[in-house]
Amino acid sequence: MPLNSISEEYLKSLESIFHSGREARPTVSNWPRMPNYSEEVTTDLRAHHHAVARSFFKAETLNHLKLEIDRCFGEPECIQSPIRVPPRTGQTEKQTLREIESLPRLSEYEVSLGTQYLKENTSYIQLKTPLKNVAALLPVILDLRLLRTAQEYLGCFPLLTYVKVQRTWANQLPETNTQLWHIDIDAFRMLKAFIFLDEIDSNTGVTRFIEGSHFFEQGNYHYQDRWSEEDIENKFPFARRVTPKLAYGDMLLLDTLQLHRGARPRGRDRTAIIANFCAHPEQASGGCLDMREKDFKALHTLQKRALTT
Repeated sequence: MPLNSISEEYLKSLESIFHSGREARPTVSNWPRMPNYSEEVTTDLRAHHHAVARSFFKAETLNHLKLEIDRCFGEPECIQSPIRVPPRTGQTEKQTLREIESLPRLSEYEVSLGTQYLKENTSYIQLKTPLKNVAALLPVILDLRLLRTAQEYLGCFPLLTYVKVQRTWANQLPETNTQLWHIDIDAFRMLKAFIFLDEIDSNTGVTRFIEGSHFFEQGNYHYQDRWSEEDIENKFPFARRVTPKLAYGDMLLLDTLQLHRGARPRGRDRTAIIANFCAHPEQASGGCLDMREKDFKALHTLQKRALTT
């Protein structure tokens, strides 16, 4: 649903849906022992609506996952048909979601032409059915420590609503879609986990956000799908833009009703896993959570519950 079509009634309905979802998903108190669970992360998240879980994943876990994801990105049939990004025209930043979705996509043949062709014609690529193609994703994004943190923030047992695996190119094509400033309008409260599979530095870049922007008076700006840097600077000149400093193994947690964007990497491509947790199914989008039955059966009971509405 494009933001410029959102009514005040819709926004109010999100809050009602959120509270109904919380009532339907009571919290869990008898969690298994989790030695590395951090109350500090939960405290930060509640206070600031963002937090960084330091050294959350072991390097060997991410290394194994990256090998599996690299393999999938090397198989054209695993790649979702990406948007063909036109050469820089100065207009991309003003596109609405409807316009972005109408942009032409690469054909299966073009996807089969390989990495260099993709880098020359797209800003990023994503995996099809990531949970089915990369079974090792499930225990990572459904880590019990993450589920417990999401429960503490949402006030109910979390529902996994969206998973994305994206490789963003360090190229010179215009930034588009979620690379521009936006908010997620699927829920009254949403927790998004960002797991980066590269060393994060000034070359790879990271997700940026405007702290506290979900508390801004909505009358300060018109609802629209994407905001340019110029829009943000003009409307919120004193807003605090945050670029988190992350090490390999860290995880960024963010309530994405705050304005945010994926910064373009420079010099080195960036691969990220993104998972959304809500109190109810997403109202405007939602992603494919298809998986193999044997992988679902292998999960802990609480992990299965995070997949059940």
